[in-house]
Amino acid sequence: MCFMGSNRNGIGVYDCLLQYFRKSGNDVCDVRGLCVIRDHMSAMIYRIQYLEKHFDCCFESLHLFVKLKQKCDILVTLYLKYGITRERNIMARIMDILADMGQIEKKAVEILIAELENGKREL
Repeated sequence: MCFMGSNRNGIGVYDCLLQYFRKSGNDVCDVRGLCVIRDHMSAMIYRIQYLEKHFDCCFESLHLFVKLKQKCDILVTLYLKYGITRERNIMARIMDILADMGQIEKKAVEILIAELENGKREL
C-alpha cells in the first residue's frame, strides 16, 4: 500500500495513506489502512483507560484519542461510500479528515508523553 521512500511508521502513516489515495485514484478501494488506524486508536484508548483505572490518574489526552477514533469510524464509512459511488468530493473530504487526524494525533501523543513524564515524577 505504501510507496517506497515514505515514512510508514508512527505519524508518518498519515502521509503514506494520503499519498496512496492520491496515486491510486479510482483504481483501487482498499480500506485496510484506515482500519489499522482505527484499531490503533481503540488500543490507545484502552491503554489510557487501563492506566487511569490502575494508577489512579487522569489523562487529558484521552479525549483526543476518542476524537481520533470517532474520525476513523467516519473515514471508514466514507471510504466504503467512495468505493461504491466514486464521487470525487467524498475522496477530497477523506483526505482533509486524514490530514487533520495526523495533526491531532501528533498533538495527542505529545500531550500523552508529557502526562506520562509528569506522572513518573509524582510517583
